[in-house]
Amino acid sequence: MRRRGADPGAAGLGVATGSLMAAVRVAAPVRVATAGSLVAAVRVAAPVRVAAAVLVVTALLGTMLGTLLAPSLLHAQGPAADGSDSGNSASAREGHIALNRLPLSTRSLALAGALPLVNPDSDLFLRNPALAERGRGMGLTVHGYEDGARLLVMTAGMPWLGGGVGLGLRHATYLAPGVSMEGSPLPHRRSAGNRMRQGAGSLVPAPPPGERPTMDPSLSETALTAGYGRLFRGFRLGAALSALEVRRGSESETTAFLDAGVARDVGRFTLGLSGGGLGPGPRLPPDFRDLPAWGTLAAASQAAPVGPLDIAGAFALTWREGGEVEAGGGVEVGWWPVEGRTLTGRLGVGGSRVDEGSPVTLGAAFLGDAFTLEYAWRPVGGARGIHGVSLRFR
Repeated sequence: MRRRGADPGAAGLGVATGSLMAAVRVAAPVRVATAGSLVAAVRVAAPVRVAAAVLVVTALLGTMLGTLLAPSLLHAQGPAADGSDSGNSASAREGHIALNRLPLSTRSLALAGALPLVNPDSDLFLRNPALAERGRGMGLTVHGYEDGARLLVMTAGMPWLGGGVGLGLRHATYLAPGVSMEGSPLPHRRSAGNRMRQGAGSLVPAPPPGERPTMDPSLSETALTAGYGRLFRGFRLGAALSALEVRRGSESETTAFLDAGVARDVGRFTLGLSGGGLGPGPRLPPDFRDLPAWGTLAAASQAAPVGPLDIAGAFALTWREGGEVEAGGGVEVGWWPVEGRTLTGRLGVGGSRVDEGSPVTLGAAFLGDAFTLEYAWRPVGGARGIHGVSLRFR
């Protein structure tokens, strides 16, 4: 029975008002949640755009410059058959010191020769002495090429006198072209299917068409380097002095050369300019090796967080005396499934041309609390390719 004085319309209005207030109370957190999701999406989108831009720019520059400008690093044609000088520039490049032409770290090999300037790797001062200022720890690198060629690099970095000091030992061994293998007592390896051949991912140039391969005593290069870097008004400045021995058979020659560099942090990026090779070149009959001047312009980005991943990029453009130009870059993606344990994948494009070599380089790394294990590979058609392994301690 209805109470006296009760208004049915008012009762209905009260129910509607209560429903409206409940809807408002529900809608408020919905709006807050929607706004929070939008802000989070914007926060995530920013590093995604940065990472995408780094990837696109690196891939484009590495592909265009690395493919169009970079001459062959490990393959050079001899003089033309008609006696013209069309092959002289390539022959001159083949005569350059190998230690100043090869990627000196597994990380750089995986990034197509680019330098990760933002990292405290102890071997970076070998390409830019300014980076000795923050190089820390020790590293051991071994790279394997075709025909038994090897590259060994050992480095260490530590703080000293308000800056940083780096020490490095580089050693490369490979076969040199020269005399016919027929009747030669020197051993040479030839695998089934002619897969381990001259010029395919090796330091030995391929013979001109129609000529038989030739081989000479193995040639070795050893360089001992000391560098110092310091921070001055926002710029990292550094210099490195190297003692070099080049040995061919029973003959050897020693010399020294100077490198210098500068680097600066700009926001999330580090820019670097370095050069060197300043010194008298070793002279071995018949003047097989020389020491060219060189310069490198490099850039690298700090890792941008994209969800559970970290994405970083690096790029380098190098010029060498005689007109040799090479460019390459790459990206690396890190994922940490457990605190203090990071798995990293690397992809590079460009770099130095290798006879029948792919313009793409690949790499992977495991980063622990106190050490890092790295691997890199550059495919070479019909051969096992170029492989690199590094172990770093911090």
